[in-house]
Amino acid sequence: MELADFRAWGNRFNRGMTIRRQVMQILGISLPKRIGTEVREAVRQSMIGCTTCDQLRSCSSWVSFGNGSDGPPVFCPNRAVFLRLMKETS
Repeated sequence: MELADFRAWGNRFNRGMTIRRQVMQILGISLPKRIGTEVREAVRQSMIGCTTCDQLRSCSSWVSFGNGSDGPPVFCPNRAVFLRLMKETS
């Protein structure tokens, strides 16, 4: 792998994590300092899902409207994970 490949992956990771944090904030997901195994697994799944997502452009548009009243967007591959986190952390 070339250095440019690592940089591109790093940029994609950072973008996915930034959007993930924004989505979680809009949805009212606030993780406590201590989390159990189930929540930890859901967080891990959300990180993987957001860094490998092919819907980042759509998600970024959704974030710009900032309305999570209907839960996560229907196109989100992490929708079930976010719904679970909303339930587990409320």
